[in-house]
Amino acid sequence: MKAHVFPWYSFLFCIAIATVGCPQETGFVCERQTDCTQPGKPICALTFCRGCDQDPDCQDNWKQRQQEAMSAMMSLAGPPTLVCEASTGSCRECTQNSHCKAARPTEPLLRVCKPETRTCVGCVQDADCTANTEAAKDGLLTCLPGENRCIDCMTHSDCAARPGMPYCASNRCSACADDGHCQGVSGKPYCETPAGAARKQCVNCTGLPPGFCASRSVATPFCAATGQCAPCSRHEDCAGVSGICHRPGDYAPPAAVGTLMTGQCVPKEFVKDVTPATLGAELGSPTGAPYLRLLDGSYADLTVGRDVVLVGTRDLLQNINHRDSMEARAVKAVISSVSITAGRVTLYDLRIERPSSVAAKAAIKCSGGRVQLRQSRLINDTVEYGLDASTGCQEVRVGQSFVRAKWQAMMLKAPSLSYHVTNTLIARSGIEGGPPFHSSAAEIGSTATGTFAFNTLYMNTRGITCDNGQAITNSAIVGDVSSSSTIGCTEQSLHKNISSTGPSDYVESPVGSDVYQSSSGVQANLKGRAMQALNPAVSIDLFGSPRPRPAGAPYADIGCEEFP
Repeated sequence: MKAHVFPWYSFLFCIAIATVGCPQETGFVCERQTDCTQPGKPICALTFCRGCDQDPDCQDNWKQRQQEAMSAMMSLAGPPTLVCEASTGSCRECTQNSHCKAARPTEPLLRVCKPETRTCVGCVQDADCTANTEAAKDGLLTCLPGENRCIDCMTHSDCAARPGMPYCASNRCSACADDGHCQGVSGKPYCETPAGAARKQCVNCTGLPPGFCASRSVATPFCAATGQCAPCSRHEDCAGVSGICHRPGDYAPPAAVGTLMTGQCVPKEFVKDVTPATLGAELGSPTGAPYLRLLDGSYADLTVGRDVVLVGTRDLLQNINHRDSMEARAVKAVISSVSITAGRVTLYDLRIERPSSVAAKAAIKCSGGRVQLRQSRLINDTVEYGLDASTGCQEVRVGQSFVRAKWQAMMLKAPSLSYHVTNTLIARSGIEGGPPFHSSAAEIGSTATGTFAFNTLYMNTRGITCDNGQAITNSAIVGDVSSSSTIGCTEQSLHKNISSTGPSDYVESPVGSDVYQSSSGVQANLKGRAMQALNPAVSIDLFGSPRPRPAGAPYADIGCEEFP
Protein backbone atom coordinates (compact mmCIF):
# COMPACT_ATOMS: atom_id res chain seq x y z
CA MET A 1 0.00 0.00 0.00
CA LYS A 2 1.67 3.23 -1.11
CA ALA A 3 -1.14 5.72 -0.68
CA HIS A 4 0.25 9.27 -0.32
CA VAL A 5 -1.74 12.51 -0.21
CA PHE A 6 -0.84 16.16 0.20
CA PRO A 7 -1.57 18.03 3.44
CA TRP A 8 -4.23 20.21 1.75
CA TYR A 9 -6.19 17.10 0.82
CA SER A 10 -6.33 16.03 4.44
CA PHE A 11 -7.46 19.53 5.41
CA LEU A 12 -10.29 19.61 2.83
CA PHE A 13 -11.39 16.14 3.81
CA CYS A 14 -11.68 17.22 7.42
CA ILE A 15 -13.80 20.23 6.40
CA ALA A 16 -16.10 17.97 4.40
CA ILE A 17 -16.86 15.80 7.43
CA ALA A 18 -16.84 18.62 9.94
CA THR A 19 -20.24 17.60 11.19
CA VAL A 20 -18.76 14.31 12.31
CA GLY A 21 -15.46 15.77 13.54
CA CYS A 22 -11.91 15.28 12.26
CA PRO A 23 -9.72 12.95 14.31
CA GLN A 24 -6.62 14.79 15.47
CA GLU A 25 -4.78 12.23 17.59
CA THR A 26 -1.25 11.33 16.55
CA GLY A 27 -1.03 8.17 14.49
CA PHE A 28 -4.56 8.37 13.08
CA VAL A 29 -4.35 11.01 10.31
CA CYS A 30 -1.41 10.37 7.98
CA GLU A 31 0.52 11.50 4.96
CA ARG A 32 2.98 8.58 4.93
CA GLN A 33 3.32 5.12 6.42
CA THR A 34 5.55 6.23 9.31
CA ASP A 35 2.80 8.55 10.57
CA CYS A 36 0.75 5.49 11.57
CA THR A 37 1.77 4.69 15.13
CA GLN A 38 -1.54 3.56 16.67
CA PRO A 39 -1.64 -0.15 17.65
CA GLY A 40 -3.60 -2.14 15.10
CA LYS A 41 -3.56 0.66 12.49
CA PRO A 42 -0.23 0.46 10.64
CA ILE A 43 -1.46 1.16 7.09
CA CYS A 44 -1.75 4.70 5.67
CA ALA A 45 -4.64 4.83 3.17
CA LEU A 46 -6.37 8.00 1.97
CA THR A 47 -4.98 10.08 4.85
CA PHE A 48 -6.24 7.69 7.52
CA CYS A 49 -4.43 4.93 9.38
CA ARG A 50 -6.17 1.58 9.26
CA GLY A 51 -5.49 -2.05 10.13
CA CYS A 52 -4.17 -4.67 7.73
CA ASP A 53 -6.38 -7.06 5.79
CA GLN A 54 -3.80 -9.48 4.40
CA ASP A 55 -0.06 -10.24 4.46
CA PRO A 56 0.84 -8.13 1.38
CA ASP A 57 -0.53 -5.07 3.20
CA CYS A 58 2.16 -5.50 5.83
CA GLN A 59 4.95 -6.39 3.42
CA ASP A 60 4.26 -3.41 1.13
CA ASN A 61 3.86 -1.21 4.20
CA TRP A 62 7.27 -2.35 5.51
CA LYS A 63 9.00 -1.60 2.20
CA GLN A 64 7.41 1.84 2.10
CA ARG A 65 8.52 2.57 5.65
CA GLN A 66 12.07 1.61 4.74
CA GLN A 67 12.04 4.01 1.79
CA GLU A 68 10.69 6.82 3.96
CA ALA A 69 13.32 6.15 6.60
CA MET A 70 16.13 6.16 4.03
CA SER A 71 14.96 9.45 2.55
CA ALA A 72 14.99 10.90 6.06
CA MET A 73 18.53 9.53 6.59
CA MET A 74 17.33 7.20 9.32
CA SER A 75 17.63 3.44 9.72
CA LEU A 76 14.58 1.30 10.37
CA ALA A 77 15.36 -1.75 12.45
CA GLY A 78 13.21 -4.85 12.39
CA PRO A 79 12.44 -7.97 10.37
CA PRO A 80 11.93 -7.59 6.60
CA THR A 81 9.00 -10.07 6.38
CA LEU A 82 5.74 -9.40 8.23
CA VAL A 83 2.36 -11.09 8.34
CA CYS A 84 -1.09 -9.70 9.04
CA GLU A 85 -2.88 -10.72 12.22
CA ALA A 86 -6.43 -10.31 10.95
CA SER A 87 -8.08 -10.43 14.36
CA THR A 88 -6.33 -7.23 15.45
CA GLY A 89 -5.35 -5.63 12.13
CA SER A 90 -1.72 -5.56 13.33
CA CYS A 91 1.38 -6.43 11.34
CA ARG A 92 3.39 -9.07 13.15
CA GLU A 93 6.74 -10.78 12.73
CA CYS A 94 4.94 -14.11 12.85
CA THR A 95 1.68 -15.77 13.77
CA GLN A 96 2.95 -19.33 13.39
CA ASN A 97 6.31 -21.09 13.47
CA SER A 98 6.58 -21.42 9.70
CA HIS A 99 6.79 -17.63 9.35
CA CYS A 100 10.10 -17.43 11.23
CA LYS A 101 12.29 -18.91 8.50
CA ALA A 102 11.34 -16.05 6.17
CA ALA A 103 11.48 -13.42 8.93
CA ARG A 104 14.87 -14.55 10.31
CA PRO A 105 16.67 -16.28 7.42
CA THR A 106 20.17 -15.80 8.88
CA GLU A 107 19.27 -16.84 12.44
CA PRO A 108 18.52 -20.59 12.35
CA LEU A 109 18.17 -20.81 16.14
CA LEU A 110 15.05 -18.57 16.01
CA ARG A 111 12.34 -20.76 14.57
CA VAL A 112 9.51 -20.58 17.13
CA CYS A 113 6.75 -17.93 17.11
CA LYS A 114 6.13 -16.84 20.68
CA PRO A 115 2.33 -16.53 21.12
CA GLU A 116 2.40 -13.65 23.60
CA THR A 117 4.50 -11.31 21.46
CA ARG A 118 4.19 -12.78 17.95
CA THR A 119 8.00 -12.60 17.62
CA CYS A 120 10.48 -15.29 16.59
CA VAL A 121 12.41 -16.84 19.49
CA GLY A 122 14.48 -19.91 20.09
CA CYS A 123 12.00 -21.83 22.16
CA VAL A 124 9.12 -21.80 24.60
CA GLN A 125 9.68 -25.39 25.77
CA ASP A 126 12.46 -28.01 25.65
CA ALA A 127 10.79 -29.80 22.74
CA ASP A 128 11.36 -26.73 20.54
CA CYS A 129 15.14 -27.12 21.01
CA THR A 130 15.04 -30.82 20.20
CA ALA A 131 13.05 -30.10 17.05
CA ASN A 132 15.46 -27.40 15.84
CA THR A 133 18.13 -29.14 13.75
CA GLU A 134 20.79 -26.46 14.33
CA ALA A 135 20.18 -26.36 18.07
CA ALA A 136 20.18 -30.14 18.42
CA LYS A 137 23.35 -30.44 16.32
CA ASP A 138 25.11 -28.06 18.71
CA GLY A 139 23.79 -29.85 21.78
CA LEU A 140 21.44 -27.04 22.80
CA LEU A 141 18.56 -29.19 24.06
CA THR A 142 17.20 -27.17 27.01
CA CYS A 143 14.93 -24.10 26.80
CA LEU A 144 16.07 -21.34 29.19
CA PRO A 145 12.94 -19.96 30.89
CA GLY A 146 12.35 -16.23 30.52
CA GLU A 147 14.93 -15.80 27.76
CA ASN A 148 13.39 -18.18 25.22
CA ARG A 149 16.69 -19.50 23.94
CA CYS A 150 18.10 -22.98 23.67
CA ILE A 151 21.00 -23.83 25.96
CA ASP A 152 22.89 -26.97 26.87
CA CYS A 153 23.70 -26.33 30.51
CA MET A 154 22.88 -24.44 33.68
CA THR A 155 25.69 -25.84 35.87
CA HIS A 156 29.00 -27.63 35.35
CA SER A 157 27.35 -30.92 36.26
CA ASP A 158 25.17 -30.63 33.16
CA CYS A 159 28.36 -30.96 31.08
CA ALA A 160 29.76 -34.06 32.77
CA ALA A 161 29.04 -36.22 29.75
CA ARG A 162 30.53 -33.77 27.20
CA PRO A 163 34.10 -34.86 26.28
CA GLY A 164 36.53 -31.92 26.31
CA MET A 165 33.78 -29.52 27.42
CA PRO A 166 33.34 -30.09 31.17
CA TYR A 167 32.48 -26.50 32.16
CA CYS A 168 29.24 -24.53 31.79
CA ALA A 169 30.01 -21.00 30.53
CA SER A 170 27.30 -18.67 29.22
CA ASN A 171 24.91 -21.65 29.19
CA ARG A 172 27.13 -23.64 26.84
CA CYS A 173 29.36 -26.58 27.68
CA SER A 174 32.89 -25.33 27.04
CA ALA A 175 36.53 -26.23 27.47
CA CYS A 176 36.78 -23.65 30.26
CA ALA A 177 34.77 -21.13 32.21
CA ASP A 178 37.61 -18.93 33.49
CA ASP A 179 41.37 -18.50 33.13
CA GLY A 180 42.01 -20.84 36.05
CA HIS A 181 40.78 -23.77 33.97
CA CYS A 182 43.52 -23.03 31.35
CA GLN A 183 46.56 -22.92 33.61
CA GLY A 184 47.68 -26.38 32.58
CA VAL A 185 47.24 -25.76 28.85
CA SER A 186 50.61 -24.98 27.27
CA GLY A 187 50.75 -21.56 25.59
CA LYS A 188 47.01 -20.96 25.98
CA PRO A 189 46.41 -19.54 29.45
CA TYR A 190 43.26 -17.48 28.77
CA CYS A 191 39.62 -18.58 28.65
CA GLU A 192 37.80 -16.69 25.92
CA THR A 193 35.24 -17.11 23.14
CA PRO A 194 37.14 -16.53 19.87
CA ALA A 195 35.51 -14.54 17.08
CA GLY A 196 33.08 -16.74 15.19
CA ALA A 197 32.98 -19.40 17.91
CA ALA A 198 30.09 -20.21 20.20
CA ARG A 199 31.92 -21.74 23.16
CA LYS A 200 34.76 -20.66 25.40
CA GLN A 201 38.19 -22.14 24.67
CA CYS A 202 41.69 -21.94 26.10
CA VAL A 203 43.55 -19.47 23.87
CA ASN A 204 46.51 -17.10 23.76
CA CYS A 205 45.94 -13.38 23.21
CA THR A 206 47.01 -13.26 19.55
CA GLY A 207 44.25 -11.85 17.38
CA LEU A 208 42.01 -10.85 20.28
CA PRO A 209 40.80 -7.22 20.65
CA PRO A 210 43.51 -4.71 21.76
CA GLY A 211 41.91 -4.21 25.18
CA PHE A 212 41.79 -7.93 26.01
CA CYS A 213 44.99 -8.11 28.07
CA ALA A 214 44.22 -4.94 30.02
CA SER A 215 40.83 -6.40 30.93
CA ARG A 216 42.64 -9.38 32.41
CA SER A 217 45.25 -7.44 34.40
CA VAL A 218 46.42 -3.83 34.47
CA ALA A 219 49.93 -5.16 35.10
CA THR A 220 50.07 -6.97 31.73
CA PRO A 221 48.02 -4.90 29.26
CA PHE A 222 49.91 -5.79 26.06
CA CYS A 223 49.71 -8.90 23.88
CA ALA A 224 53.31 -9.80 23.08
CA ALA A 225 54.52 -11.71 20.01
CA THR A 226 54.54 -14.87 22.14
CA GLY A 227 50.75 -14.64 22.48
CA GLN A 228 51.07 -13.93 26.19
CA CYS A 229 49.92 -10.77 27.97
CA ALA A 230 52.89 -8.70 29.09
CA PRO A 231 53.75 -5.29 30.56
CA CYS A 232 53.79 -2.46 28.03
CA SER A 233 57.09 -0.85 27.04
CA ARG A 234 55.90 1.55 24.29
CA HIS A 235 52.91 3.85 23.99
CA GLU A 236 51.72 1.79 21.01
CA ASP A 237 51.34 -1.19 23.33
CA CYS A 238 48.43 0.65 24.99
CA ALA A 239 46.39 1.25 21.82
CA GLY A 240 43.44 -0.63 23.31
CA VAL A 241 43.49 1.35 26.56
CA SER A 242 44.68 4.98 26.54
CA GLY A 243 47.60 5.12 24.12
CA ILE A 244 50.11 5.97 26.88
CA CYS A 245 52.35 3.45 28.65
CA HIS A 246 54.04 4.04 32.00
CA ARG A 247 57.32 2.69 30.65
CA PRO A 248 60.44 1.46 32.43
CA GLY A 249 62.41 4.57 33.33
CA ASP A 250 59.42 6.95 33.24
CA TYR A 251 59.08 9.43 36.09
CA ALA A 252 56.47 9.14 38.82
CA PRO A 253 52.98 10.04 37.57
CA PRO A 254 51.13 13.18 38.73
CA ALA A 255 49.51 12.97 42.15
CA ALA A 256 46.04 13.01 40.57
CA VAL A 257 46.76 9.65 38.95
CA GLY A 258 48.12 7.90 42.01
CA THR A 259 50.51 4.98 41.71
CA LEU A 260 51.21 3.29 38.39
CA MET A 261 53.16 0.07 38.02
CA THR A 262 55.96 -0.03 35.48
CA GLY A 263 54.49 -1.52 32.33
CA GLN A 264 50.94 -0.41 33.13
CA CYS A 265 48.88 1.61 30.66
CA VAL A 266 47.78 4.97 32.04
CA PRO A 267 44.02 4.65 32.70
CA LYS A 268 41.97 6.21 29.93
CA GLU A 269 40.15 8.61 32.24
CA PHE A 270 43.45 10.43 32.96
CA VAL A 271 44.36 11.01 29.28
CA LYS A 272 43.10 13.57 26.78
CA ASP A 273 44.16 14.10 23.18
CA VAL A 274 44.96 17.70 22.22
CA THR A 275 45.80 19.62 19.07
CA PRO A 276 47.62 22.94 18.54
CA ALA A 277 44.21 24.64 18.76
CA THR A 278 43.13 23.02 22.06
CA LEU A 279 46.32 22.54 24.07
CA GLY A 280 46.47 26.07 25.53
CA ALA A 281 42.97 25.92 27.02
CA GLU A 282 43.58 22.47 28.45
CA LEU A 283 46.83 23.56 30.11
CA GLY A 284 45.10 26.62 31.56
CA SER A 285 42.37 24.57 33.23
CA PRO A 286 43.11 23.67 36.87
CA THR A 287 40.93 20.58 36.39
CA GLY A 288 42.55 19.60 33.08
CA ALA A 289 43.63 16.03 32.41
CA PRO A 290 46.94 15.03 34.04
CA TYR A 291 48.15 13.39 30.81
CA LEU A 292 47.85 15.23 27.49
CA ARG A 293 48.71 13.42 24.28
CA LEU A 294 49.83 15.92 21.63
CA LEU A 295 48.59 14.91 18.21
CA ASP A 296 50.76 15.70 15.21
CA GLY A 297 51.23 19.40 14.58
CA SER A 298 53.24 22.53 15.34
CA TYR A 299 52.54 23.98 18.77
CA ALA A 300 53.14 27.62 19.68
CA ASP A 301 55.01 28.83 22.78
CA LEU A 302 53.48 27.22 25.88
CA THR A 303 53.22 28.46 29.44
CA VAL A 304 52.56 25.75 32.02
CA GLY A 305 51.72 26.25 35.68
CA ARG A 306 50.28 22.93 36.86
CA ASP A 307 51.21 19.27 37.20
CA VAL A 308 50.91 17.72 33.75
CA VAL A 309 52.53 15.14 31.50
CA LEU A 310 52.83 16.07 27.81
CA VAL A 311 53.34 13.07 25.53
CA GLY A 312 54.17 12.94 21.83
CA THR A 313 52.16 10.71 19.56
CA ARG A 314 54.93 8.16 19.12
CA ASP A 315 58.05 7.09 21.00
CA LEU A 316 60.99 9.21 19.86
CA LEU A 317 63.50 6.41 20.24
CA GLN A 318 61.53 4.17 17.89
CA ASN A 319 62.68 6.49 15.12
CA ILE A 320 66.26 5.29 15.26
CA ASN A 321 67.55 4.03 11.92
CA HIS A 322 70.70 2.65 13.50
CA ARG A 323 71.31 1.47 17.04
CA ASP A 324 73.95 4.13 17.56
CA SER A 325 72.09 6.92 15.77
CA MET A 326 69.37 9.26 16.88
CA GLU A 327 66.78 10.25 14.28
CA ALA A 328 63.88 12.24 15.68
CA ARG A 329 62.46 13.95 12.63
CA ALA A 330 59.59 11.44 12.36
CA VAL A 331 58.22 12.69 15.68
CA LYS A 332 55.65 15.17 14.46
CA ALA A 333 54.45 16.88 17.64
CA VAL A 334 56.77 19.91 17.72
CA ILE A 335 56.64 22.67 20.35
CA SER A 336 58.24 26.08 19.82
CA SER A 337 59.08 26.62 23.51
CA VAL A 338 57.89 25.75 26.99
CA SER A 339 57.84 28.16 29.95
CA ILE A 340 57.26 26.48 33.33
CA THR A 341 56.10 28.68 36.20
CA ALA A 342 54.76 26.10 38.70
CA GLY A 343 53.89 22.44 39.09
CA ARG A 344 55.72 19.36 37.90
CA VAL A 345 55.84 19.35 34.10
CA THR A 346 56.94 16.17 32.33
CA LEU A 347 57.76 15.98 28.62
CA TYR A 348 57.91 12.61 26.86
CA ASP A 349 58.72 11.82 23.21
CA LEU A 350 58.55 15.44 22.07
CA ARG A 351 60.51 17.86 19.94
CA ILE A 352 61.00 21.31 21.42
CA GLU A 353 62.60 23.31 18.63
CA ARG A 354 63.22 27.01 17.96
CA PRO A 355 64.48 27.79 14.45
CA SER A 356 66.76 30.76 13.84
CA SER A 357 63.89 32.60 12.12
CA VAL A 358 61.98 33.23 15.38
CA ALA A 359 62.70 35.51 18.35
CA ALA A 360 65.49 34.44 20.68
CA LYS A 361 64.09 32.58 23.66
CA ALA A 362 65.08 29.54 25.72
CA ALA A 363 63.56 26.37 24.31
CA ILE A 364 62.62 25.39 27.87
CA LYS A 365 62.63 27.93 30.68
CA CYS A 366 61.89 26.77 34.22
CA SER A 367 61.32 29.74 36.55
CA GLY A 368 59.24 27.81 39.08
CA GLY A 369 58.22 24.24 39.81
CA ARG A 370 59.93 21.25 38.21
CA VAL A 371 60.70 20.06 34.70
CA GLN A 372 61.29 16.48 33.61
CA LEU A 373 62.44 15.60 30.08
CA ARG A 374 62.71 12.05 28.72
CA GLN A 375 63.23 10.61 25.26
CA SER A 376 62.90 14.06 23.75
CA ARG A 377 64.77 16.36 21.40
CA LEU A 378 65.62 19.90 22.46
CA ILE A 379 67.07 22.24 19.81
CA ASN A 380 67.49 26.01 19.93
CA ASP A 381 68.94 27.72 16.88
CA THR A 382 68.34 31.19 18.33
CA VAL A 383 71.06 32.79 20.43
CA GLU A 384 69.68 31.49 23.71
CA TYR A 385 69.74 28.51 26.08
CA GLY A 386 68.40 25.06 25.40
CA LEU A 387 67.17 24.51 28.97
CA ASP A 388 67.30 27.55 31.25
CA ALA A 389 66.97 26.80 34.96
CA SER A 390 68.86 29.85 36.20
CA THR A 391 66.20 31.24 38.58
CA GLY A 392 63.29 29.86 40.58
CA CYS A 393 63.36 26.30 39.26
CA GLN A 394 63.30 23.56 41.92
CA GLU A 395 64.23 20.47 39.93
CA VAL A 396 65.52 19.44 36.49
CA ARG A 397 65.52 15.82 35.33
CA VAL A 398 66.74 14.95 31.83
CA GLY A 399 67.09 11.40 30.54
CA GLN A 400 67.63 9.70 27.18
CA SER A 401 67.41 12.98 25.29
CA PHE A 402 69.27 15.06 22.71
CA VAL A 403 70.10 18.73 23.35
CA ARG A 404 71.66 21.37 21.07
CA ALA A 405 71.70 25.15 21.53
CA LYS A 406 73.70 28.07 20.16
CA TRP A 407 74.35 29.20 23.70
CA GLN A 408 74.58 26.73 26.55
CA ALA A 409 72.59 23.54 26.23
CA MET A 410 71.79 23.63 29.96
CA MET A 411 71.97 26.39 32.55
CA LEU A 412 71.50 24.70 35.95
CA LYS A 413 72.03 27.63 38.34
CA ALA A 414 68.76 28.22 40.23
CA PRO A 415 69.34 28.46 44.02
CA SER A 416 69.23 25.01 45.64
CA LEU A 417 68.33 23.40 42.33
CA SER A 418 68.15 19.60 42.24
CA TYR A 419 69.32 18.10 38.93
CA HIS A 420 69.56 14.61 37.46
CA VAL A 421 70.96 14.39 33.91
CA THR A 422 71.73 10.94 32.51
CA ASN A 423 71.97 9.08 29.18
CA THR A 424 71.81 12.34 27.22
CA LEU A 425 73.71 13.50 24.12
CA ILE A 426 74.64 17.21 24.16
CA ALA A 427 76.01 18.31 20.79
CA ARG A 428 77.37 21.45 19.09
CA SER A 429 76.36 23.89 21.82
CA GLY A 430 78.06 27.18 22.72
CA ILE A 431 79.44 27.54 19.20
CA GLU A 432 77.94 31.04 18.88
CA GLY A 433 80.70 32.35 21.14
CA GLY A 434 79.90 35.56 22.98
CA PRO A 435 80.58 36.16 26.67
CA PRO A 436 82.54 33.43 28.46
CA PHE A 437 79.51 32.20 30.44
CA HIS A 438 77.91 31.14 27.19
CA SER A 439 80.83 29.03 26.02
CA SER A 440 80.26 25.76 27.91
CA ALA A 441 77.71 23.18 26.88
CA ALA A 442 76.39 23.17 30.46
CA GLU A 443 76.93 25.09 33.67
CA ILE A 444 76.03 23.93 37.19
CA GLY A 445 75.51 26.67 39.78
CA SER A 446 77.24 26.85 43.14
CA THR A 447 74.19 25.73 45.18
CA ALA A 448 72.86 23.14 42.70
CA THR A 449 73.19 19.50 43.71
CA GLY A 450 72.52 16.24 41.93
CA THR A 451 73.79 13.75 39.35
CA PHE A 452 75.41 14.33 35.96
CA ALA A 453 76.34 10.87 34.70
CA PHE A 454 76.53 8.62 31.64
CA ASN A 455 76.28 11.54 29.21
CA THR A 456 78.16 12.26 25.98
CA LEU A 457 79.14 15.82 25.00
CA TYR A 458 80.06 16.10 21.31
CA MET A 459 81.72 19.02 19.48
CA ASN A 460 80.71 21.74 21.96
CA THR A 461 82.73 24.94 22.49
CA ARG A 462 83.64 23.60 25.93
CA GLY A 463 82.40 20.63 27.89
CA ILE A 464 80.97 21.70 31.26
CA THR A 465 81.51 24.28 34.00
CA CYS A 466 80.92 23.47 37.69
CA ASP A 467 80.70 26.44 40.07
CA ASN A 468 81.19 24.35 43.22
CA GLY A 469 83.22 21.28 42.25
CA GLN A 470 80.20 19.10 41.40
CA ALA A 471 80.97 15.55 40.27
CA ILE A 472 80.76 14.64 36.59
CA THR A 473 80.81 10.87 36.35
CA ASN A 474 80.95 8.08 33.74
CA SER A 475 80.72 10.58 30.88
CA ALA A 476 82.59 11.28 27.64
CA ILE A 477 83.58 14.60 26.11
CA VAL A 478 84.21 14.09 22.40
CA GLY A 479 86.03 16.61 20.21
CA ASP A 480 85.28 19.79 22.13
CA VAL A 481 86.52 22.88 20.31
CA SER A 482 88.39 24.41 23.27
CA SER A 483 91.29 22.88 25.13
CA SER A 484 89.35 22.88 28.41
CA SER A 485 86.78 20.09 28.61
CA THR A 486 85.74 20.88 32.17
CA ILE A 487 86.14 23.85 34.49
CA GLY A 488 85.90 23.45 38.27
CA CYS A 489 84.31 19.97 38.18
CA THR A 490 85.22 16.86 40.14
CA GLU A 491 85.95 14.30 37.44
CA GLN A 492 85.07 10.68 38.14
CA SER A 493 85.46 8.06 35.38
CA LEU A 494 85.48 10.80 32.77
CA HIS A 495 86.95 10.30 29.30
CA LYS A 496 87.87 13.54 27.53
CA ASN A 497 89.08 14.95 24.24
CA ILE A 498 88.54 12.00 21.94
CA SER A 499 89.54 13.14 18.47
CA SER A 500 86.69 14.18 16.22
CA THR A 501 88.54 14.25 12.90
CA GLY A 502 88.95 10.64 11.82
CA PRO A 503 86.83 7.67 10.78
CA SER A 504 86.90 6.23 14.30
CA ASP A 505 84.87 9.09 15.79
CA TYR A 506 81.35 10.34 16.14
CA VAL A 507 80.13 11.43 12.73
CA GLU A 508 77.11 13.40 11.57
CA SER A 509 75.32 11.81 8.65
CA PRO A 510 74.79 14.03 6.82
CA VAL A 511 76.66 16.82 8.59
CA GLY A 512 74.22 19.13 10.34
CA SER A 513 71.32 16.66 10.37
CA ASP A 514 71.69 15.88 14.09
CA VAL A 515 71.97 12.17 13.35
CA TYR A 516 74.97 11.02 15.39
CA GLN A 517 76.63 7.65 14.99
CA SER A 518 79.49 6.41 17.09
CA SER A 519 81.95 4.18 15.28
CA SER A 520 84.22 1.41 16.45
CA GLY A 521 87.04 3.71 17.55
CA VAL A 522 84.86 5.67 19.95
CA GLN A 523 83.33 2.44 21.20
CA ALA A 524 86.76 1.05 21.94
CA ASN A 525 87.69 4.21 23.85
CA LEU A 526 84.56 4.18 25.98
CA LYS A 527 84.03 0.50 26.59
CA GLY A 528 85.11 -1.31 29.72
CA ARG A 529 86.26 1.68 31.74
CA ALA A 530 86.17 1.60 35.51
CA MET A 531 82.78 2.94 36.49
CA GLN A 532 81.98 5.21 39.37
CA ALA A 533 79.16 3.57 41.34
CA LEU A 534 75.94 5.54 41.35
CA ASN A 535 73.04 5.34 43.76
CA PRO A 536 70.55 4.82 42.35
CA ALA A 537 72.24 2.99 39.51
CA VAL A 538 71.59 4.01 35.89
CA SER A 539 70.17 0.78 34.49
CA ILE A 540 69.54 1.75 30.84
CA ASP A 541 71.29 3.82 28.17
CA LEU A 542 70.18 6.47 25.68
CA PHE A 543 68.37 3.90 23.55
CA GLY A 544 66.86 1.93 26.43
CA SER A 545 69.42 -0.88 26.29
CA PRO A 546 70.29 -2.35 29.68
CA ARG A 547 73.47 -1.39 31.50
CA PRO A 548 75.58 -3.46 31.49
CA ARG A 549 75.04 -5.35 28.26
CA PRO A 550 75.21 -8.29 28.06
CA ALA A 551 73.53 -8.89 31.38
CA GLY A 552 76.03 -9.85 34.04
CA ALA A 553 79.00 -8.16 32.35
CA PRO A 554 81.48 -6.74 34.89
CA TYR A 555 81.33 -3.22 33.45
CA ALA A 556 79.06 -0.57 31.99
CA ASP A 557 80.23 1.75 29.25
CA ILE A 558 81.13 5.42 29.71
CA GLY A 559 78.92 7.94 27.93
CA CYS A 560 75.29 7.88 26.86
CA GLU A 561 75.51 4.59 24.95
CA GLU A 562 76.01 1.00 26.09
CA PHE A 563 78.03 -0.94 23.54
CA PRO A 564 77.64 -4.68 23.06
